Amino acid sequence: MKKKSLPFRKNISGIVVNEDNKILLIRKESFDFWQFVQGGIERNENPEEAFGRELKEETGISKFEIIGKSKNQFRFDWPEVLRDKKGFAGQIQSFLFVRIKGNPKIKLSKGDKLDDFKWVLINNVNSLIAENFSEIWKKIKKELFEILKR
Repeated sequence: MKKKSLPFRKNISGIVVNEDNKILLIRKESFDFWQFVQGGIERNENPEEAFGRELKEETGISKFEIIGKSKNQFRFDWPEVLRDKKGFAGQIQSFLFVRIKGNPKIKLSKGDKLDDFKWVLINNVNSLIAENFSEIWKKIKKELFEILKR
């Protein structure tokens, strides 16, 4: 019997930058690495709306300015167990670059099992994120530096 091919989940991730040009990273309690605010794009949302929803859900932050959008998209194939659980073959991830003004109070989502956050220097991000994300970060970081020069 031929297996039905599954669609890829659309995902938006945000590189959240504060006034000191530090990047917001969050961590799920079961992970030993840090990640960017991110989540799935619902059918009735555009990427910007989806990111605003995810940022508010995950951190409580509702005020931000989109300062750029990555030219790159990244496709991930998921292992079979995750495909079966989520109903997707994998994920297509896009990135927004977002500026936060002031020092907003961050309230992490317990529903998403987030347990910590930190603001880190751009050049320190690579040592904190998942190892398999390093090549993607190099491309995103290059775009970020161009945006911050403006």
